[in-house]
Amino acid sequence: MTSIDNEAGHKLLARAVGIGLLATFGLGIYQTMNVGDGVLLAAVEGGADVLLQLLQTRMLVDTVGVGLAIFVAIGFYLLLRPVNVWFSLVASGLRLVGAGFLGFGIYSASGVASQITSAADEGSSLKAIEALNALNFDLFHWGLIATSLGAMVTAALLIVGRFVPRVLAGFGVLAYLGAIVGASSIYLAPRLSDLMFPAYVAANALAFVSLALWLAVFGASAKYWNSHSLES
Repeated sequence: MTSIDNEAGHKLLARAVGIGLLATFGLGIYQTMNVGDGVLLAAVEGGADVLLQLLQTRMLVDTVGVGLAIFVAIGFYLLLRPVNVWFSLVASGLRLVGAGFLGFGIYSASGVASQITSAADEGSSLKAIEALNALNFDLFHWGLIATSLGAMVTAALLIVGRFVPRVLAGFGVLAYLGAIVGASSIYLAPRLSDLMFPAYVAANALAFVSLALWLAVFGASAKYWNSHSLES
């Protein structure tokens, strides 16, 4: 990988990352509303054919999500490498770990699809979907922890690099920290997690979308980028 060595390329890369983040957010909403765990569970009554179609759509959506996550991770690495190569590598690596959890969910869903195809009755399909949903619950939260850790390091690098307004990146650090605490509390303090859930989800979504919009519209400020590039 090589760092972007001109202002136009730097801004273009930042905008591409912002668009990738927005696409990730939109895809997540689509997945939850159309092929989420609750939708799959309700579709069991519709028969194996309907359930398989939804499950295949879910796997396709998640595959696109993994691709976007990899694109964003590499994009942020290239963008922030001049600030600190090792921390940018750690941040992107954590994002890739989060994508890996999602990828494992796709692999598990393909196995469940095979079970549903050979299922003798609706009860067998229901058990298979319930098991998949339970696994996805854990994969989502472990993936959220890894991705939020990476995003928190990314936001810190954005502050140091002064590529975006510090208030914007600083809010991101706090929001992602809240997401880490919230996702961890599901296993450590379930009752506390129920209370925290609306707050940390809203804060995380606001930080995610605000940074994505800023990058997509304005790119990243190149005022300090050249000096970081020369120092690296």
